[in-house]
Amino acid sequence: MIQLSGVAYDIAGRPVLAGIDLGFEPGRMTAVSGSSGSGKTTLLSVAGGLIEPTRGTATLDGTPTWTGNGDPRPEIAFVLQVYGLVPILSARENVSIALRARGTPPAEADARAEEALADLDVGDLGGRQVEELSGGQLQRVAIARALVVRAPALLADEPTSELDVGTRGRVLNLLRAQADAGAIVVVATHDPEVIAFCDDHYPMSEGRLVPEAVPRHRQP
Repeated sequence: MIQLSGVAYDIAGRPVLAGIDLGFEPGRMTAVSGSSGSGKTTLLSVAGGLIEPTRGTATLDGTPTWTGNGDPRPEIAFVLQVYGLVPILSARENVSIALRARGTPPAEADARAEEALADLDVGDLGGRQVEELSGGQLQRVAIARALVVRAPALLADEPTSELDVGTRGRVLNLLRAQADAGAIVVVATHDPEVIAFCDDHYPMSEGRLVPEAVPRHRQP
C-alpha cells in the first residue's frame, strides 16, 4: 500500500500540497482528479518518490518512497505527463531499458518490449527514434515502458490525454489488468470517462482533497 500521511509540499514558501492523508490500495485503480494547478501531478510525484515532501511522509509498505535522489524505487513505475523518454534511443530501447535496469537479460528485455509496444498498436514503430514519433505515439511508448516492468505500483499522470477513444479504452484495460494482478494503480486525470472506469476517486482543488466530495469506492 502507498500511504500519504500529513503530506505537504511547498515551492518558494507557497503551498502546492497541504494536509494530504490518503492511501492507495493494491488491486484497485484510483483516480485523482482536478483542474490544472490542483496539485494532482505533485501528489503523484510525492507518492512515487520523485520529490520529497516538505512535511509528512509517503511510504510504500512502510518504507519511504523518497530515496534521496529523485529516482523512484524499482517497485514503482511511472507514466509521466512529459513522457520522460530518452531522445537518443529508439522506441523499443526506451521500453527495454526499463527492464534491463531491473536486471532482465537484454534478449528477454527486447522481446518483452516488442510485446508491450504491440499491445498498444505501436509495435511497428519500435525501431524509430523518439523525435520521429507523434504525441500520441510518444504517450503509448511511455505507457508501454511503465506496463512492461509489472511493478507493484504504477502511477500514471494523464496517460490518455493524447489518445483517441479506441486507444484510450485499450490503455484503460491494460491498466485494469495490472490492478487485477494485484498492483497499485493510480491515475491523475481530468477525464470523466477515465474517472468512471476507476474503482476509487479522490478530487483535488488548490492542493487539498475536496472535503465536501464523497470519494467513490466501487465494490469488487
